[in-house]
Amino acid sequence: MILTVHDKKFIPYIEAAVISNRIKELAIAINSDYADKQPFFIAICLDESVKGRHVIIVEDIVDTGKTLTQFLPQLYEQQPASLKIAALLNKPEALVNPLVVDYAGFSVPNKFLLGFGLDYDGLGRNLPEIYQLAEE
Repeated sequence: MILTVHDKKFIPYIEAAVISNRIKELAIAINSDYADKQPFFIAICLDESVKGRHVIIVEDIVDTGKTLTQFLPQLYEQQPASLKIAALLNKPEALVNPLVVDYAGFSVPNKFLLGFGLDYDGLGRNLPEIYQLAEE
């Protein structure tokens, strides 16, 4: 199925069921790794101290890595017990700054993606699956 958003056409890339299964697998891995700990999950906004906490940053996508490489020093200054990154999507080819994604749902090519939280000019974010820009 081809989906048109604004002036661009998108084709299916990752089905909703595949996304759901992969999220379950990541949850099992994180639960296993942190079985005896109480991880503190955060997005980029942070109002609490993370000193001595086991922190997991949750991202929808790691693209260039610029946002995280600017944010990580602020977290390290607070001396967390550990710091890991979990992302549903990781674009290793797009990384500008070296960055390790500890829990990656999918390693994806450097293509324009839409759906499951990712939008194009405000549209497509609520789609239950992920689409990629159709090659023209």
